[in-house]
Amino acid sequence: RLIRALSVVGLTYDLKRFPSNEILKGAVQMRQKRLNEDKGKLNWGPDGASLPTYSWQKIRKDVSNGAVLVVLDGFVLDLQTFRPMHPGGEAIINSHLGEDVSNMFRGGTYRHSNAAHNLQRTYRVAKLEGHAFE
Repeated sequence: RLIRALSVVGLTYDLKRFPSNEILKGAVQMRQKRLNEDKGKLNWGPDGASLPTYSWQKIRKDVSNGAVLVVLDGFVLDLQTFRPMHPGGEAIINSHLGEDVSNMFRGGTYRHSNAAHNLQRTYRVAKLEGHAFE
């Protein structure tokens, strides 16, 4: 705006303007940069690539020894600390220990919220052996 005002009073000359699309792209990129900075301050759970791999055999063995494990979208979740807080109660988790709960989570029993999707990532402890990740 300052440069435009200086141009009106004759203090600048031969000014060139960027196309408005390029200006808008720059504004969007700056907003995205701020969003990425905010996102970096949050706990999104462990990076899937850094997790160990569990077989179904290991999962079932650990569950038989008292672990509170389920599989969701190819990731093994340890729900020990979450079980008492589960809105549907502990019984629903207890009845599916050592199982793949992906279909239930995605709407087979209840379609979980975006917050639930974000929260489940923080309970990941392993990847399921042989699962084809997208």
